[in-house]
Amino acid sequence: MPFVTTGLVSFACVLQAQTPPGDLTGMSLQDLLATKIVTDHKASQPTELAAVEEGVPIEKAVQSRWHFSVDYIFVKFDDYLIGSERLEANQILWSTFPVPPRPQYTYPIVPTVIEQQAVTFDIAYDVTDDISLSLHIPYIMQSTKHISAIPSFNEFTIHSDGLGDLAAGISWLAWVENGNSILISGDVSFPTGAINKTGLTPRGAPSNSILPYTMQLGSGTFDFTPGVAYVGWSENWIWGVGGDATIRTGRNYRGYRLGNVYEIDAFVRYVESDWVQPSFRLTTRFWDNIHGEDSALLVPALPNNPYPAPVTDPNTFGGTKILALPGLRFSYPDGWGKGQYLEVEGGVPVYQYLNGPQPAEDWRISVGLSFNF
Repeated sequence: MPFVTTGLVSFACVLQAQTPPGDLTGMSLQDLLATKIVTDHKASQPTELAAVEEGVPIEKAVQSRWHFSVDYIFVKFDDYLIGSERLEANQILWSTFPVPPRPQYTYPIVPTVIEQQAVTFDIAYDVTDDISLSLHIPYIMQSTKHISAIPSFNEFTIHSDGLGDLAAGISWLAWVENGNSILISGDVSFPTGAINKTGLTPRGAPSNSILPYTMQLGSGTFDFTPGVAYVGWSENWIWGVGGDATIRTGRNYRGYRLGNVYEIDAFVRYVESDWVQPSFRLTTRFWDNIHGEDSALLVPALPNNPYPAPVTDPNTFGGTKILALPGLRFSYPDGWGKGQYLEVEGGVPVYQYLNGPQPAEDWRISVGLSFNF
């Protein structure tokens, strides 16, 4: 039973609280496999049957092997968590700076609202009915508002944007039988995203200084993402569970390595209609602290610790988060629209436990278009 990939980008974008936005643009394995199943179960089978009846070889009945997707995601962070305890930004501001003592978990500079966005472009090619290759190209945009106890910098905003880390991947549909499937995949990302972005901050004023980890555009290392997913389906439903891990290698030239990321997804999609397909996904993510540090972010003269803001402290990264993500997929099943779709997905965290004080995710939304030719 041949399977055709109809889009390799999904909307389970791997962005954790207070992780640099290079992690904003990952793929969801079970959505990839589900798309293959939808195409075969709802479209390819009738096409193949008609081809056989007309004497056309089955291999020529497959509609497309090239696939292109473009996706947009927006994620907003607001307030802070220490573990599961929620704090407002002004509660972790060292408001009497530089007058001692410096209370625990306080900083002279505190980000308030963080907004991270990405537009991703994906190209995929089905080498065979079971093996696909893909190329992932992200463009990242972000801004962070701050409050500060430093004169002339009571409130300020910093920005960064540019190309993120490019990634290449391969997926193998390893097993298909009686409404059950297993997909194995692996990606490698290349350190093409900048990790030396600068801007005007109190730490470097009046000159620009290096921006914190959350404002950089990549990891600075080669990263590997192995994964496996199971999907089952019936006439009107598709469901599944998948897991993957992003493994960092070495340290980048600024002296640090981002934490590894581990993800488990479970989803269900109602596919009775070819026009509108609702879905629901629950995503659980675990991620580690940063290893090492960028010495340019430190202010050694500060009492208690040398970190002027929580986003410059490698120890306030890492945690656990569960996201609830309902979605809708729209398609036009005939003529020029056959095999193309528009997908919208959004949601909020239902659980966050963060190494803090760390910015907490507020909400997210994503929109994507997929084309096949």
